[in-house]
Amino acid sequence: MLLEAIEQLVETATGPGGLVVIFVYSVLVAFVLPLPGELVLLSIPQLALGMSQPATAAIVVLVSAVGKAIGSVWALRIGRGAVTARPARWLLGRLPLRARAGTYEGRLRRFVRRYEYVGLAALLAVPLMPDTVVVYAFSVVDADERRFAVAAFAGTVLRLGITLALAAGVLATL
Repeated sequence: MLLEAIEQLVETATGPGGLVVIFVYSVLVAFVLPLPGELVLLSIPQLALGMSQPATAAIVVLVSAVGKAIGSVWALRIGRGAVTARPARWLLGRLPLRARAGTYEGRLRRFVRRYEYVGLAALLAVPLMPDTVVVYAFSVVDADERRFAVAAFAGTVLRLGITLALAAGVLATL
């Protein structure tokens, strides 16, 4: 119910206040909301910022990318704090979760450590990929917050650009 209300709020966002809604939504999607980041694109037609649709789309993409970058850094801090907290270390030390080469978590850790920020940007660029999962998976790297934010920003710009291009292609064929 709450998630549907949030979706409705984003879809119907208008004017400069709508940009605030898009920003807050993008921050929350990065570290807590299990909703698609592409939802912000649905607000473009009615946003009414007094500029062309392409310019409005560019503003929405940039506002969303800045929000995602900030939310990603918050998630990085939360993830880092959760893993380094004394109770979490104690619990993880007692669980049989060895990251062996053949296990899912072993492959994920290898991927994260191998591709670091480029991998974060690439996975965040995939349309409909759950942002929260990607961001927390990459928080296991001893990450530089600025580089983490830049990767999240770049991945979000790519993702929304890809989504807009796919939508334009589909609409052109109708």
